[in-house]
Amino acid sequence: MTLKIVKSSCSAVRIKENIGCDSLRKTFGYHSWKKGVSLPVIMGLYNHSNQSVTKIYLGILQDDIDSVYRLVEL
Repeated sequence: MTLKIVKSSCSAVRIKENIGCDSLRKTFGYHSWKKGVSLPVIMGLYNHSNQSVTKIYLGILQDDIDSVYRLVEL
């Protein structure tokens, strides 16, 4: 039922990407992290076994790497 609501909502606003419940879950976690919520808290919300799993799930490993390059400013 929830997936049907998500799909119809995306269709109503003409989002053509494949969006599902997991997309919303990941987006919530990612934006929580960007706003300063600690990884252990997000890890607990998702019931992940360790922080590296959460980082992979949220796709923030690349963000971490990119921030290092921005700090160096070569």
